[in-house]
Amino acid sequence: MSENETIDFHGWRFTVESGRTRQAYADSESRGAQDCSCAYCRNLVAQRSREYPRELLGFLKSVGVDPFKEAEVYELGPAGDGYTLIGGWWHFIGAVEIEGEPVFLEPDPSSRSREWNVLFLGQKADLKLNTLPPAPLIQVEFTAKLPWVLNEPFPSE
Repeated sequence: MSENETIDFHGWRFTVESGRTRQAYADSESRGAQDCSCAYCRNLVAQRSREYPRELLGFLKSVGVDPFKEAEVYELGPAGDGYTLIGGWWHFIGAVEIEGEPVFLEPDPSSRSREWNVLFLGQKADLKLNTLPPAPLIQVEFTAKLPWVLNEPFPSE
């Protein structure tokens, strides 16, 4: 059993078990959005290593989450000017100690993405990895505006 750690992020404070979370992600055969063949997931996979904000990646890694094993990714539709809105989430073992406001992250300077929003929900485990143990979980939800980078037409409504 790993020890609890306290991690602060943008006004939120969490008690986390990053070791147990990290092990659950390592044991999972999930490849996150890469497991889906829809155009929206393929568009995310084609750019997620450069579009996920470094600050978000750092936080996810600090709580034991493999950022490329999203529990869920979904499309919210076209956003105009060659962009699409997407959302998704991950989970980590822990508890919310201090609840903050939704987090609005600036995209990295080299990024083409826009509007990264992050929200934390305690005691929620929608479509979680099957390797996460029965323990209190925090759901890390995100929405983002990403450019359409696939060499194929944007899916029509």
